[in-house]
Parts: sequence; structure tokens; C-alpha cells
Amino acid sequence: MNIFRKIFKKKSSVQTEEQAPQVEDEQKIRVLLEMENCVLCPIDLLEPLSIAVVMDSKEAFMISVDKIKLYNMYDAEEDTFLGSFYAVKRNGKYYGNIVGSWQIVSCRPTAFRFVKTDEVVAPLRNDEKSVFALVCRYVQKSGELMVERLEKKDISTQNAEILHHFDTGTTFSTAFCFWEKEFLKK
Repeated sequence: MNIFRKIFKKKSSVQTEEQAPQVEDEQKIRVLLEMENCVLCPIDLLEPLSIAVVMDSKEAFMISVDKIKLYNMYDAEEDTFLGSFYAVKRNGKYYGNIVGSWQIVSCRPTAFRFVKTDEVVAPLRNDEKSVFALVCRYVQKSGELMVERLEKKDISTQNAEILHHFDTGTTFSTAFCFWEKEFLKK
């Protein structure tokens, strides 16, 4: 099942600004803003995240990249990994982006289980049996991603196979091109 469908399917129903009730249920996740491109690096979130928080809270808000934290996001009931989540906490909510998606969302801390991390899982392709992902280290102070490895994870067993380790300093675009050349066509 597509990771993003699973996140937005369960009790965490997606609501746009027009559909959102005045009182939010703790189990909801709300899409606040749709972006033109999917997000991988937190620096791409600065402007849209600030706009979304201001629209939702009706309060002035500015953010720097070193304030954006990275969490692993888990289903609260099944405890399954749903994805990496860049977020800031404000007014009792998380505001952020699920890595690889086009939306800025908000949710209560109890809607999912969040575990702070420095490892970003950037999904590249998801089919019925497996997920290809680049695994990177997030350096919060600078907002940079350091690509570490390419993995293929079996969806049913959750076992990961490391397909390639990258040298220190490998850029995301170089790693992505390597994946396209070596694994996408196969």
C-alpha cells in the first residue's frame, strides 16, 4: 500500500481548510498547503511552512532551518513506520512535511507516534512488494542531507537490503542518478 495513502486513510482523514471543523479531533491530520514540488530537504520548507503556520494559527511566524526537526512517524495503533517527517512544534501541534510529499500538514502529537531521529528515508519507488529508498543523515544545524546508502525494503517482512553505500559527500542528485541508472531500468 502506498505510504501516503496509508497515512491519510486511517482515522487520520485529510481535511482541507474549507472542510475543517472548528474543533479538531486529536486523530486528524490536516493538509494546510499544497506545494508545486515534493520536499526532500528542509530548506525547501522554510517559506511554505511559515505561510502554513501563519494561515492556521493567525499569528506571525518565521522559522530558520535549524529549528526544523526530523522525526520518524509511526502509526499510533499498529506501530508501523509511515515515513520521515520534518516538523516544528507550535501551539500544541506539529506542523511539517512527510518527506517525499507535496503537502504541509498539521496534526496533534497524539495522532501518530513521533520519534526524533537524524536519519531521513527518502522513498524513490514503491511497488506492491518493495520500496526503494535513499537513506540520508539530516544535519539539523545546517539543514543539509548527507546521503549514506540505497536500500530496498521488502514490504511484507520489513527486511531491508542495502544495495549501495555512498561515499561521504555524495550529493542527493548524484545518488538519485545512480539509482536511476543501476536499478530503475531493471
